[in-house]
Amino acid sequence: MIRWTTPTLAFLVPEPSILGCNVYVTLEQKGRVLTMNDPDVELTDDETGVSIEVHLTQKQTADFKLKEPVKVQVNWIDQYGERNATVEKEITVYDNLLKEVIEYGSS
Repeated sequence: MIRWTTPTLAFLVPEPSILGCNVYVTLEQKGRVLTMNDPDVELTDDETGVSIEVHLTQKQTADFKLKEPVKVQVNWIDQYGERNATVEKEITVYDNLLKEVIEYGSS
């Protein structure tokens, strides 16, 4: 992930049962927690899992610090109220030379 950008983070989770569940994607770095609920969830072509996409804003990515890993985890609650989660994974934060929010159409 590059700071000050609007990335779409994509995850592949081998749990097709996630479809129809309440899904949460949490990013954590040194105590700073960002949880996104209701991400885009789609069944994979081979139906063995789901792809999950989370869209972040420029400001959200700017708040992450360099040289510190960001842990990512997916949680979901099924129709019976049972909660499940993936193991944590880490992503790297890269810098951006242009350290500001840029509005569409600005020059």
